[in-house]
Amino acid sequence: MPVFLMAVNWIKRHRYAMALAAILTLALCLRLWRLAAADSYTDEVLYAFRAIGLVDYDTSSAQTTPWQWFAEVPWWARLSFHDHPLIFFLVEHWSISLLGVNLWAVRLPSVLAGLATIFFTYLVGREISGRRTGLLAALILSFQSYHLWVSRLGIQDSLALMWVMGALAAALLARRNPRFWLLAGICIGLGVVTKYTTLIAVPLVCLAAIIYRVPWRRTRAWWYGLALVAALVLPSVLYNIFLYRARGHFDFQISAALGQHVPEWTFRLGRLQVGDLSDRFINFWKALVYANSQAFNIFSVLAVAWAGVCSWRRPERGLRLLLAGLLAMGLWFLAIGSAYRFVVMAVPFLALAAACLWAEMIFLSRRPRVYLALFALWCLWELGFSVNTFLRPRPWGPVFVTQARINEETRNYGFNQLDTFLSAELAGSLSYLIGDPDYNFLDRILAAAVRRQKEAGAAPRSLVIVYDNRLNFLASLWTLDRHLLYEGWPVMDENFFSQLTGAEREEYYRRQGAKEFIYIAAAGPQVLRSGII
Repeated sequence: MPVFLMAVNWIKRHRYAMALAAILTLALCLRLWRLAAADSYTDEVLYAFRAIGLVDYDTSSAQTTPWQWFAEVPWWARLSFHDHPLIFFLVEHWSISLLGVNLWAVRLPSVLAGLATIFFTYLVGREISGRRTGLLAALILSFQSYHLWVSRLGIQDSLALMWVMGALAAALLARRNPRFWLLAGICIGLGVVTKYTTLIAVPLVCLAAIIYRVPWRRTRAWWYGLALVAALVLPSVLYNIFLYRARGHFDFQISAALGQHVPEWTFRLGRLQVGDLSDRFINFWKALVYANSQAFNIFSVLAVAWAGVCSWRRPERGLRLLLAGLLAMGLWFLAIGSAYRFVVMAVPFLALAAACLWAEMIFLSRRPRVYLALFALWCLWELGFSVNTFLRPRPWGPVFVTQARINEETRNYGFNQLDTFLSAELAGSLSYLIGDPDYNFLDRILAAAVRRQKEAGAAPRSLVIVYDNRLNFLASLWTLDRHLLYEGWPVMDENFFSQLTGAEREEYYRRQGAKEFIYIAAAGPQVLRSGII
């Protein structure tokens, strides 16, 4: 009996930690299930392709990089990439080095960052409204469709969101322990060198410090945190200084923001999609409608409205911080654009607002059981919506009702199966036909690849791979062209093959020793360029 009572007492003392562990376990399962099932045909290809060898080159002639502008890559060009800072590429490079060149390695960093975001959201909720509210916010975020999307793709925004929420949580924790200013500095610094959009963390931290009167000016840790920010962003600063000295402009993102004309970057698809202020305002709401369940949208909007009324009637600092944070986010999106990957940064704040309202109804109302039952039903709907959207091979029901439209970026069109076939076909082989690369850094990459393959006992094989030029560019870059850049196999699309060989066709390569050809054709409209949104 005493042992039983001791166990009960232990569970009571640690019930919040156990609940948080259960929530994180649920979140991990939802993010790992069929993680590599969807083809890679979004921006994650542009990151993963370069992360394999930490090379700022993706074969595109529409947007060349400093690695292609100089006979030898300058030392400073390795401090950042031309379009984004280096941290996310480093993390993916380490993951690929550990797990191999596959989509598990590409997407696992985002999964882990998603879990960290949920934990930081719990800390923010706990600091502004208590542990129960923090747990509710973490639970909502664990199966929320928009956050599930960003933490199942190998894109920077999962890490960026983690740094933003980490900085905010650290600023709130600094009320009791000023040393958390060091963590805030680390999160802001690493966030900036992950993606510039994480600069939103600066006003959020300032808002938290002002609303909660967190001491900072006379706190040594705050100054140390500021020094950490300066030290961590130094590589990107040096990159831009030396790039400006060499070419008269800054990197891709900063030059676009400043309106600098760069002949090599005249085509800026991302900037074209931003639109004017009205487009950005409309696209913000579109992103929420396309990525969330409408049940979540309706309740979170009600929660924000309720938070506004409550903060007006009584001094609720936590609700005021949420409202001020959402307002800062809204202004930020009007400045940078309202793409899917940007607007997802608002989701933890919407989840926190919803958690505050649910906590008010469940724990402070006269009918807690009724509201608890409604919360359970709402959670089950959200969970089912997310599972149907991302985890089922073929989602059931109409878009916007039982599935999110954002799953258009997480489908399978056969490229993974093609990747499996090619990996098996090329395993244990070494290309007999290795061309002359256009750049010295490519020559060194191929030489290293050939050396590794020979050391592994690979046998020479005279094989040429030609693919349908109508295939989606990004999917082809990951599935096919990576074998050209990193392994030396002659891989090319049909247009280039025709231009190179002319009327000779296969005979052109046969004269050079080619004995085998693999042709890859588009099987239907789903894999054509026009078939990918």
